[in-house]
Formats: sequence, structure tokens, C-alpha cells
Amino acid sequence: MTQLQIKKATKQQAKARIALAGVSGAGKTYTGLRIARSLGKRVLVIDTENASASKYADEFNFDTIELDTFSPTIYVEALQMGQKAGYDVIVIDSLSHAWMGKDGALEQVDRVTARSQSKNSFASWREVTPLHNALVDAMVHCKSHLIVTMRSKSDYIMREVTRNGRTYNEPVKVGMAPIQRDGIEYEFDVVADIDMDHQLIVTKSRCRALDGAVVKNAGEEIGETLKAWLSDGVPATQESKPQPHPQKPIPQASETISPLQLRRLHSLGKEAYGEGWDEKRAELVKSVSRGATLSSKELTPKEAATLIEGLEKKAIEKRATQEVESYEVPVVATEPAPQPGCDECKVAPATRQVGNKHLCTVCAERATITADMKAKRKPKTAA
Repeated sequence: MTQLQIKKATKQQAKARIALAGVSGAGKTYTGLRIARSLGKRVLVIDTENASASKYADEFNFDTIELDTFSPTIYVEALQMGQKAGYDVIVIDSLSHAWMGKDGALEQVDRVTARSQSKNSFASWREVTPLHNALVDAMVHCKSHLIVTMRSKSDYIMREVTRNGRTYNEPVKVGMAPIQRDGIEYEFDVVADIDMDHQLIVTKSRCRALDGAVVKNAGEEIGETLKAWLSDGVPATQESKPQPHPQKPIPQASETISPLQLRRLHSLGKEAYGEGWDEKRAELVKSVSRGATLSSKELTPKEAATLIEGLEKKAIEKRATQEVESYEVPVVATEPAPQPGCDECKVAPATRQVGNKHLCTVCAERATITADMKAKRKPKTAA
């Protein structure tokens, strides 16, 4: 049981959590690098934009990890690498790919839905949401200063512009909501939009000095203000926390049960347990995973193979029992003993015996007539 504790609130030194959102061309990457340079010396950029950040390597000193797949789990691994290497600042450019990029959350939901029997995308989020939450948790607890950029959904509005004494309307590209899961902005200390005029507009800030700020070509001054605010306080202490109940680590795509194994498992389960399979399934999955999960979709290939092997044995035993119960002793038809053939015609069966011969009816009649005729022709002997 978690033990609650009341203590005096104190301001502690902390690391920056900054989110910059804007449409393409607004200057998110460049602004992020300027702010990063003021927060620390060693900067790491997790680049998802085809090495676009490296185009500024002549102006800024930083290292990079270039991603070509955007699963939330890959982001977590990159963040952990950066922290272990001791970087002062980590820039994620951009976080939007973890939501709608290749292997991102939305694509993974589509995959889970496609292989499910119900085709219910709402239910598919039960598998993908833990991956997204793990990424959010990794960002919140990052030991380095963290700056993320996010693409904004773009739209065009008509704006009145005056040039050379003439006033007319022109379409202007503007950013809407950032491309990420709703509510992501709650995880950051400072959230700002950057428009096409490279104007940084702070929409959320826990730092009062930046609340509502609008800065043209923002950069190092934002970082210096945040650095002063974050360093004001007592050093952060490593407080002992109650150990959570051990949970099964989130499986990677290559570590989860394959669709073929899943179909085989359910097919054998229905054969072995019939209508009781739905009730028995959770019990067997819990047993083979040692209590780590109740869902067959979260089994590892090794756990799935063990369960399939057991179901195969159960199905074979059931088939054998059914075969024994349904077995009927075959009734062999008894054929009458073959009758001897006619000694005369050799075709028809013998029906009577005439003298020493077995004859059919026709041959027997013929033999009788012949014998009678011979008897009449025989001369009578004198007495």
C-alpha cells in the first residue's frame, strides 16, 4: 500500500520542457536550436525530418540521431541514449511523426484493427495507448532540457495588407492545432506557436516572465529567461519512491504474437473447449504468461507456442474420445454357404442327387427321363 506523506512545498531546480508548434517554413527547427544553445553546451537532435536539422550544422554545434521509423518506442530509446551520453539539451524535431508518421501511433492502430476480428479501431487503442503513454512519461522524466517541435495543421486566411500606398487582401498561411494527440501541451512548461513571420507567441507558460510573450525571431533570450527561472530553487533531490508492482514490459512489434499464431491459437481453443473457450482463454493466457497479461494478443511468440502446444494435445485427446464414443462394431453380412455346382452342365447349382451325381433341376429331370427310357428298352429275360 502506498504511504502518503505531507511535506512543505519548495521550489526545486528543474529541466526545461518546451514545445514549439508551427506550419512548414515557420522556423521551428532554427528557433529550437537557438534556444538549445543558450540552455547547455552539449546538444543532441533527434531528427525525423530527413536530416533537415543538419543543414544548420554550420551555425550550431550539435550531434544527431536520425530516425527512419517513428514508433513511440523508438523515440523512447533515443531519449534514453541521449541521457546516458550526458547531453545537456535534447531536441526532438519533430514529435508529430510519433503520432502520424511511419509506424507512428495512428498507423499502429490501423494495423491492430486490420488483424482483429471485430475491426473495431476504438478497441485497438488499448494496445497502442500504452506505447504513447510510455513516450510521454519518458519526456516528462527526461534528465536533460527537452525541446520538441510539432507540425501544425495549416489553413489560409485573407489578411489586409498595405504596400506602396495600396491596400489589398492576400492569403496568409496560418497554423491551427499541433499534429499530436489532444492534450499533449499539458506535459510542457512552455508551449509556443511560431507563425510565418517568425513570430513566437507563447500560448502557455509556467514561467511568469514568458506568459503571453510575443517575440520576433525568438532565440537565446527565451532560453536565458527559462534557465534563470529553472535554476532558481533548491537542488532537486532524489527522493525514495515506493516500488511499483512489477509489470510486463511493453512488447515490441517483433516480440508480439504473430497473426498466424493468433489464428491457430483460437482455432485450437475452440476445438478443444467448444463454447467454453471464451471463458477458459483468459485463465490459460494468465497461466502461460505468469500473470503478466489476460489478453492473448499481448503474448510473446514463445508464450504463444507453449499455449498452442497445450491446446493441440487437448484437441487430440478430445478427438480421440469422440472417436471411441462414436465407434460402432461393423455388422458383417453372412453369406449362405456356396452350393455345389451341377456335375452335368457345370453351370447351375446342384439341387438334388441322382445316383452318385449332384445335378441341377433340369439335368436331374433329363437324367430321370433317360433312365426311364433305357429301362423300357431293356429286353425282358425268360423266366
